[in-house]
Amino acid sequence: MAWFNMATNPIILEFITGYFISYYLKEVTSFIGRVRDSIFISMIVIFLILIYLEVKVLYFFSDPHMGLMFIPALFVFIYSIKIFDVNKRSVPRFLVFTSRISYSIYLLHMAVIFTIIEISTQLFGSEVFGSFSARFNLFFISLFFSWVISYFFCLYVEEGLSRKIKKYIFRL
Repeated sequence: MAWFNMATNPIILEFITGYFISYYLKEVTSFIGRVRDSIFISMIVIFLILIYLEVKVLYFFSDPHMGLMFIPALFVFIYSIKIFDVNKRSVPRFLVFTSRISYSIYLLHMAVIFTIIEISTQLFGSEVFGSFSARFNLFFISLFFSWVISYFFCLYVEEGLSRKIKKYIFRL
């Protein structure tokens, strides 16, 4: 049972899904290149309505992370592949910025989320995130602060430290 629980962990399932998409990227891009944009947009709108109504798409998962959000997030991800790889549109600057600070986001996002949760519960009480819509708001608040904090972390720690190491330790 422990192996099954680990194998069905949302993080593991998301990683495996991303791995298979990247491994079969040629086939995926060939397939999604034949699907109209209007179908993707319609499906995303339908999924957003289902998220708002808190209707699970995958009923066999008890948590909203996988049961509610996995398939819509996957559709957005695949549609992004279609837009940028198949349709050859240029990548928006905010996505380029996000890719620059992505490792910092990876390192800091959980600390930011738990800090926001702690501050919110101290200010507004323990039931502040009692509804799914409140947790959805937490996502956007955490995303904003993760970007801001990760930018400064990237600028001063990752890149700043890298420059100093190159300058003082690896002088040639």
